[in-house]
Amino acid sequence: MAGVTGRIDLHMHSTVSDGTDTPEQLMANVIAAGIGVFSVTEHAAVKSALIFRPVLRAGGPRFLPGVEFSCKDEQGKYHILGYGFDPVAVAVNAVVEHAHSLRMRKVQARLDFLRDEFGVCFPPEEIENLLAMDNPGKPHIANLMVKYGYAETKDAAIRRYIDLMHLDDYNIRPEQAIRGIS
Repeated sequence: MAGVTGRIDLHMHSTVSDGTDTPEQLMANVIAAGIGVFSVTEHAAVKSALIFRPVLRAGGPRFLPGVEFSCKDEQGKYHILGYGFDPVAVAVNAVVEHAHSLRMRKVQARLDFLRDEFGVCFPPEEIENLLAMDNPGKPHIANLMVKYGYAETKDAAIRRYIDLMHLDDYNIRPEQAIRGIS
C-alpha cells in the first residue's frame, strides 16, 4: 500500500467476537503501537467495520473492513478472512447472518455437551447473558468455567473440556464465505 507508514496488522478481534478489548480500546492500542494499516476480522460479524468508520481520523491508521468465517468442507476446516468489502452489502450480511445462526447453535450445543458430559452448569442468568452477546464463543464459555470453578484457566477449560466436543454441522462452506466477500 503506497504511502503506508508503520506496521500492518490485518487479523485482530475486539469484544464484538472473541477479543479482549472493546473497539475503542483496540483503536487506542492500534495508535499506541504505531500500526499504519489494520483490519478487525471478527468471527462472522461485520459490526466492527461500522464501529471503526466514524472514529477514524485523517492522518491516523488506515482501516480495512474485515471478517473471518469458520468453514468446513470435504477437505477439512478453514478460516477464511475477507477484506475490503462493503460492510452493508447484502451478500456479506447474508453469509454473516447464516454463520452467526450456526455459531449460536454451536454455543448451545457446547453448553449442552458440558452439562451432559461433565456436569458443568451455569446459573440461568449467565446463560442468558452469554446468549445475548453479539458473538459468543469458546473463550466466553471458558471464562464462565473459570468463574464457577470448573477450570483453573481459560486455556485449560478449552483444552480439557470444550474442545472434546466434536463439531460437524456448525460451519459454513468455503464457497459461501467467498461468494459473500467477493
